[in-house]
Amino acid sequence: MDLTKFEQASFKDREESVPVPELKDFFPEDEKPVWVIKGLTAHELSIVTNAVTANAGREKLLSAIIAGSSEEKVDAIRQAMSIIKVSDNIPDDLCKRHATIVMGSVNPVCSEEMAVKLGMNFPTILFQLSQKIYALTGLGRVGE
Repeated sequence: MDLTKFEQASFKDREESVPVPELKDFFPEDEKPVWVIKGLTAHELSIVTNAVTANAGREKLLSAIIAGSSEEKVDAIRQAMSIIKVSDNIPDDLCKRHATIVMGSVNPVCSEEMAVKLGMNFPTILFQLSQKIYALTGLGRVGE
């Protein structure tokens, strides 16, 4: 391996435009329904890997803060802390896929709330996009 060449190279995100015709109703009529994704860096991949633990920790912290509080206060605190609780039994894989979509979406930019809503209403799109993000991640960034 030419280490000098590697060290001098600059890199950019590897991106892909993924057709999502199932979501056409949510795009302007003159725009093709396409979701632009990118591969993840090691830092972003670590965030995705730790998403389950992080969400569980935030939920425990929230529980300690809100003991005896009203449901309105609980919802306000949950929103302020970016804690999404779809159910008590959210599978770890799904939590990671939500984080993957958030980290790997270029256009549209995807919030955690949007990723959850996408998964609840278009689960195969969530899985398809997350799998493609993993594939791009495996290919690495593009050297220039």
